[in-house]
Amino acid sequence: MIEQRDAVTAREQQLSAERGKIAFAAHGDGNSKAKTRLAAIHRDLAEIGSEIASFDAAIGEADVRLASAKERYQRSVERERAKEALDYLDHLLSHAHGADAALRQYLTAIVAVDQCAQRVCAIASRPSRDIVCAALKRSLLSALTAHRQTFELPLLPPNERKPLAEWAESWATAVRGTLKQRIAEPERQPEQPEANEQPTSVGGNW
Repeated sequence: MIEQRDAVTAREQQLSAERGKIAFAAHGDGNSKAKTRLAAIHRDLAEIGSEIASFDAAIGEADVRLASAKERYQRSVERERAKEALDYLDHLLSHAHGADAALRQYLTAIVAVDQCAQRVCAIASRPSRDIVCAALKRSLLSALTAHRQTFELPLLPPNERKPLAEWAESWATAVRGTLKQRIAEPERQPEQPEANEQPTSVGGNW
């Protein structure tokens, strides 16, 4: 439609230019041929003006319909995004509950690790409470290394990044040998009296 309107507008400009050329001859000189042509130009210009107005109305309606279509499409996109957000909310809640459950399980586990380590230390004198607490802290920092900026945590040196199980394995390896040695030690036998010693009678000589 825009191209058609442009063509009609170009025709209007041509007729307006021609009108300017013959207007004096028609009105000033009274030239009948010029008058006839001028009258035809006026009719054509009037028709063209109406045609341009109709094109403008059609283009305006097209713009309105396009805007309405864009608005419907945008609403459709927003509805789909809202549905997607609702799905993510469900996942968020599920993961949040899962994270809380995992934290409770983690806390239960590290308390048990600490208590068992204290009981072992009470018998084998190691691992000490300080070493166990340091291992608990470092294993947690190691697990969160990829997220340390989120939690504003320090960065451990690579040689200190170990899971808690690796710490526990090192303690178990060191302590197990000591405990097995204690278990394997022979029991001490009570001392026997020498052969030349005579037993003493409680009741004296008979």
